[in-house]
Formats: sequence, C-alpha cells, structure tokens
Amino acid sequence: MRTIGIGVIAALAAGAIGPGAVQAQATGVIRGVLLTTGERRPVEGARISLVGTTVATRTGATGGFEFTGLEAGRYLIRVAAIGYATVTTPIDLKSGQIVDLEFNTEAEAVNLPEVTVEGEATNGPMDWLRRKSEGRGRYIDRAEIERRQAATLPDVMRMVPGVRVECRNGMQCAIRMTRAPRGCNPAFFMDGVPSDPAIAWLTPVQEVEGVEVYSGPAQTPPELESFQARCGVVVIWTRTPPPPRPKEPKSKPKPVSSPDTSHGVRRAAGPLA
Repeated sequence: MRTIGIGVIAALAAGAIGPGAVQAQATGVIRGVLLTTGERRPVEGARISLVGTTVATRTGATGGFEFTGLEAGRYLIRVAAIGYATVTTPIDLKSGQIVDLEFNTEAEAVNLPEVTVEGEATNGPMDWLRRKSEGRGRYIDRAEIERRQAATLPDVMRMVPGVRVECRNGMQCAIRMTRAPRGCNPAFFMDGVPSDPAIAWLTPVQEVEGVEVYSGPAQTPPELESFQARCGVVVIWTRTPPPPRPKEPKSKPKPVSSPDTSHGVRRAAGPLA
C-alpha cells in the first residue's frame, strides 16, 4: 500500500462560520472528491472509509463523497478503488468544523494470484471472487452448503474451524471466533454492506450464495477493516434471483377448413359476404 498526494481545499473552522452556526452544528462534516492524477477525472465507486469505525461510503459519478454528523476527533481516511493506488491520510476534526478534501490517485496494475479453475465456474460478485483467490480467510460457496445439507445459516458457520455458534431456544444464535475475547462479536456484512449480527439467524440459508469468514485483524482485508473487526469478520453474500423468463407470444389460432361440396375443394371458413 502506498499513499499518494492529498490536497486540502478548505477547512472551515468553527469560528469561520459564525457563532450561531457553531451552536446549531455540534458535529463536524468531512467531504471531498477523488480525482485521477494528471487528467483529473472523477473516480466513481471508490470506497471511502474511516479506519477503526464502521463508517464508510462510495464516491458518486462526480467522484464526490460526504460524511456528516461526525464527533470531534482524529480520523484516518482510507480511499480504495480497484485499479487505483490506495490513499490514506489523517484528519483532525474540530467540533462544528467542515473539512473539504481533494484526493488524487493514479491508476496502477492489479496483480491477482493465478487461479486454476476445475469443474463448473464459480458464481459470485467480484469482491467475493477476488478475496477468495487471495485466500486470506475461510470461504464457503453454494455447492458446499448444499453438499453439507445445512438447514440454517448458523449450521453453515459450524462448518468453519475456529467459529463457535451459541444458540438460544434453537433460534437466535450468536457467532463468535474461538480466539476472540469472550463476548466479542465479529463484524457482519451483507452483500458488502455493514449489517446487524441478527442477519446470522434471520437470513434463510436457501438465499445464501457464499460466506467469507476472517478470524481477526491479521486475516481481514483492508476494505473490511473496522474497530469490530478485531473480533473477526463474517461476510454473507445472497443469491441473485434468476432473470424472469420472457413471455412467449400468443400464437394466433389457425383457420379451420371446411369442405365445400359445391366446388369440390376445401376452403377456409370465414365470415359470409
């Protein structure tokens, strides 16, 4: 990972926006834009996260992003986009402050380890396939779930070494890593978005395409890092429903023929003239 230049456009301190505005705005704002170096093209879809928290967002079509309602303090901002160098920088945010940033990053080659595929192709989103090829954690795909005949998502988690599943009344289940401190719950993601631990027992196993499990910070990929990740990370990917089958056009009824005895030939029946 390497850090590239970051330009601070403006940092409007509390005193710069007036005493009345300071009282009305007790929390701070961090916003900015991500552009390529040189051509200054906006980078859309980059993940902007505050390291050590669950706060994250993605850049829009203009490369812009915004975090609102932030408490005063020191933040480490990480900017990551596939095909571009990762950018990180610390920011000291004061109460009521608005900080405008400009990040500049340059394209770089993404080298993934060589993967030999045998049998049927693996389904799943790009993040799932990329991280599975890197092999940092444990990965369970749909074929494995069906082979083990798992009835619930907690049953799927029981397949993973180092994972402890604790269920009450056979329904609500807590998932923990055996090496994590007692009572330390891992961070949960559903289709790449931070989620509540309740998804572990609310998601029907029939809707699960795959599961990623990382036992602690040493295994966790940078884009999944958070304070909660010290206890591990569980990423659940749901199945994409098949596209609806196109409706077949209704065939027109064929004309019914009836004999015409007067002429000795068969004619199609139709309205009388």
